[in-house]
Amino acid sequence: MKKKSIRTVLITGNHLRHFEFLDIVKNNPCINIIGYIVFKRENFIPKPPKNINNNLKEIWLKHFDLRNKFEKKFFKKKFKTELPVMNVKNINELNSKKTVKFVKSLKVNLAIIFGSEIIKNPLFSALPKYKVNFHLGLIPYFKGSITMIWPFLLLQPTMAGCTYHLIDKKVDTGEILHQVSPVLTKGSGMHETIYKTCIKAFKDFKYVANELKRRIDNNIKINHDQNLKTSGKIFKKTDFQPEHLAIIYKYYKDKIVDLYLEKKINSPKPKLIKIR
Repeated sequence: MKKKSIRTVLITGNHLRHFEFLDIVKNNPCINIIGYIVFKRENFIPKPPKNINNNLKEIWLKHFDLRNKFEKKFFKKKFKTELPVMNVKNINELNSKKTVKFVKSLKVNLAIIFGSEIIKNPLFSALPKYKVNFHLGLIPYFKGSITMIWPFLLLQPTMAGCTYHLIDKKVDTGEILHQVSPVLTKGSGMHETIYKTCIKAFKDFKYVANELKRRIDNNIKINHDQNLKTSGKIFKKTDFQPEHLAIIYKYYKDKIVDLYLEKKINSPKPKLIKIR
């Protein structure tokens, strides 16, 4: 057991990117993982919706095949542990009395979250004060679900970053700790850009861990920024439609990053919050 490190429960999804992040967290000297909650995510290559035409089905399959290709290219870690693990299949199991009992048995001072569904009561109240989420998207601009695709749909690839933030009872409105800007390189499509940005953000976890230890050791009060509750937009899963993929792959040929680098489109530079 790591001495003077933070007793932590890690709530994670079960895709390769989640396991890569898990490996980063468990090897940080500030973090002492006591147990895991593993949320079973959707199939990595889901079947196309039945009500779309053949052209859209091809684009749908291309989108998820590319995602699968780049996830396997960038992330290689597998999940192995002798620590306590609770597997959950849906949001009801996640936010259940059984999960609360599991968390309470671990006696942790920190929860780190990446890849689960939204945490609600009774689990929310059972978790420690410091509950940190790794969010694929820049808050407050892109809150909610599937947030990394919207910067590309809006022709704003500079906004496809990541956020470490504390969670509260509303969606993506807790204090922002640290943000990472996207990695934009010539020839990179949407998925490659997303995963390069994830890797950059994973490397910055060391700064987040140091800050969390400082705060928890000194019992520092969480800053509740009321502006985060009213600014930005919460994207829902239902906001995304298969037709959106045709914009990226058929119209722009997945070259939105190149268009920006060639100064053929404008994209705002985000104002980031950083620990250092």
